[in-house]
Amino acid sequence: MDAPHHQEVLRCLFRESNDAFFLFDPESLVVLDLNPAALRLTGLDRKTALRSRVTELFSSDDPVGVESLIDAYRNTGVFHSREGYYFKRPGSTPLAINVSASRIHTTPKSIGLVVVRDISERRKAQEVLERFFQFSPALFAILDDDGRFLKVNAAWPETMGYSEEELRSVEAMALVPPEDREAARLDHVEPGPQGPTTREIRFRHKDGGDRWLAWSSARGDGFNYAVAFDVTGMKEAEALRRAKESAEAASRVKGQFLSSMSHELRTPLTAILALVDVLIADPSFRRISEDRAMDLLTIRRNGDYLLQLINNVLDLAKIEGGTLTAARSPCDVAEIIAGVAELLKVRADAKGLTLTVVPPATPPPTIMTDPTRLRQILINLVGNAIKFTENGGIRIEVGAGANSSLYLDVTDTGAGLSDEEIAGLFQPFRQVRDSQGKSPAGTGLGLAISRRLAETLSGTISVVRSKRGIGSTFRLSIPVQDPDREAWAVGAAVATRTPPIPPAAAETRRTRMRRILLAEDNPDNRRAVKLRLEMGGLEVSTAQNGQEAYEIALRSNADGLAFDVILMDMQMPILDGFEATRQLRMKGYEGPIVALTAFAFEEDREECIRYGCNDHVGKPIDWDHLFSLIDRLS
Repeated sequence: MDAPHHQEVLRCLFRESNDAFFLFDPESLVVLDLNPAALRLTGLDRKTALRSRVTELFSSDDPVGVESLIDAYRNTGVFHSREGYYFKRPGSTPLAINVSASRIHTTPKSIGLVVVRDISERRKAQEVLERFFQFSPALFAILDDDGRFLKVNAAWPETMGYSEEELRSVEAMALVPPEDREAARLDHVEPGPQGPTTREIRFRHKDGGDRWLAWSSARGDGFNYAVAFDVTGMKEAEALRRAKESAEAASRVKGQFLSSMSHELRTPLTAILALVDVLIADPSFRRISEDRAMDLLTIRRNGDYLLQLINNVLDLAKIEGGTLTAARSPCDVAEIIAGVAELLKVRADAKGLTLTVVPPATPPPTIMTDPTRLRQILINLVGNAIKFTENGGIRIEVGAGANSSLYLDVTDTGAGLSDEEIAGLFQPFRQVRDSQGKSPAGTGLGLAISRRLAETLSGTISVVRSKRGIGSTFRLSIPVQDPDREAWAVGAAVATRTPPIPPAAAETRRTRMRRILLAEDNPDNRRAVKLRLEMGGLEVSTAQNGQEAYEIALRSNADGLAFDVILMDMQMPILDGFEATRQLRMKGYEGPIVALTAFAFEEDREECIRYGCNDHVGKPIDWDHLFSLIDRLS
C-alpha cells in the first residue's frame, strides 16, 4: 500500500470510527483535532471543543484520575484502557466511558491521542446486575479455588449473621458443621442434564443455630459462582408435617389398639355379667349360702368396675384424639342430680355416710346440654367424694353462677387435699391418698376425664376449697346459655330421656311372645345372652355366624314366621354381621336388625347404621336398654 493510500485509510478510520478520538498538544493539553464520534459523545460544537483542554472534558471516580491519565502519558507514553471515567456533557448527565491514551510520533514533535469508548449501556446493565446481586433474597457468592468467599451479597449477612468482612475471611466449608462436610461439596459440581445440581446443605449460623441452604454452583473464568436459598422454614415445616403425620398415625394405631382391646375385653365380660345376672335372678339364688350369694354379687360388682375402667380408658383415648363429641338435648338438671344421688346412695349407705341434695331456692332451669356426659361427670365427682370419705357425709348443691352459668358443688368431709395434690389432680393416672395414707382402688382417670368432659360442655371443674383432714368441695360450672345464643336454650324445653320400661311394657313382653334371632359366634356369649333373653320372656333362636343368620332369617321370612328382631353380632366368621346385614337388606328384608358389638366408638355405631342396622347395642349389654329397644322395634 503506497503512502497516499495509507494516509487515506487512516483518515477514514479517524473519521468513521464509533470510538471518539481526541488529538491534543502534549504541552498545553489543548485539543488539536477530534473526530465526529467525539463531537457526538461530548455534545460540543467543533469550535468549542478545539479551544478546550483535554483534561477539561473528563471526570473520574478517582479524585486524581484525570491527572493520573496525563502523568502516565507523559512518563510512559501510553495509558492503558481504563474505566471509571466520564464525559462532561453540557446540560446532561456525565457519560460513562472507557479511556486510553497514547503518544503519536509525528514531526516536528509528538502529539497525544485519547481514545474514548461509550460504555454507558454496559455500565447500566452492570449496575442493574449489581443491584440484583445485592438486593436479591437469594444468597449469591463468588468463591475462589480454595472455597473462600470473594464476594457475597447482602442476603448472606442477613441470613447467616456474619458481616461481609467476616465471610470474606473464611472458607465457605468452615460454616458447615464438621459432621456434614464430607457429604457437602461446596465447590463446583458438574451440572447434570437439567443444569447445576441443587443440594440442601446445613450451615451454622453465627448464633450457633442451623440454617439449611439449597445450594448450587457453577465454574467460570476461574471462579466458582454459587447461589443458595434459605430453606430452613421449609425444612422445619416439613419436619413438623412429618411429626404431625407420625403423631396422627400413632394416634390411629393407639385408637385401633384400644378399640381392639376393648372388643377383646368386652366379649368375655358380656358372658360373665350375663351369666351372673342369670344366676342372681334364679329363684335358687335365694336358697344358697350367704357367702356364695356374696360371691356372686362380688363378681357382678367387680365386673361393673372393670367395665367402667374400659369405658374410662376409651373416653380418655377419644378426648386425646379429639373425637369425643357432646350431644345437645333439653336437660333437667334437678332430675339428673336426683338420679345420681339415688344411684350412689347405696355406696354411701354401705360406708355409713350421708348423701344429701341441698335444693336451690329457685329450681334450676332446663338447659341444652349432653345429659349423659353431665351425669357421667356428677357420678365421678360424687363417687370420688364417697371413696375418700370415711366419716360424715357428702352434700350436692346447685346454684346460679356468674355469666349465665349453673354451678354444682360436691362437698365431702373426707381426707382433703394438699396444695401439691391439687396442682396435679386433673392429670391422667394421678392418684391421691386417703386419710390413712393409702391410695383407694382406681386408675386416677375419673377427674381427668371429668374435666375434659366438662370442657366439651363449655364448662369447667375446679377445687373450690380443700384442707387436709377437713374435706373438699369440687365445683362443676356449666353455661346456661352459650354466648352465640344458638347452641343453647333455657327454660321452655322439656327434658327428653328414654324412660325405663313401664310395667305394661314388661307385661306385654311376657304375654306376647317375641321371636328373636341371636347371631353370635362366641359360644359362651351365645349361651349367656340366650339365657338372659329367655329370662325376659323372649323366644330365642341362634346362629353361629353371619352366613347362617342370613339363611335362617330369609327362610323364616319366606315361611311367614319372620323374627321380631335380629340381634346381629358384627364380628363373625364366614360372613360377618356387616355383610350379613347388607345382603339381607339387598334381598328386601325389612325386619328390625340391632347390631351387637364390643366395639364402642361412635364411628362403630355409625358404621353399623350405614350397613342397614336399625340400632346399635354395645357389649357388655345394658339389658334394660336392650329390652326397651326390642319393645320399641317389634
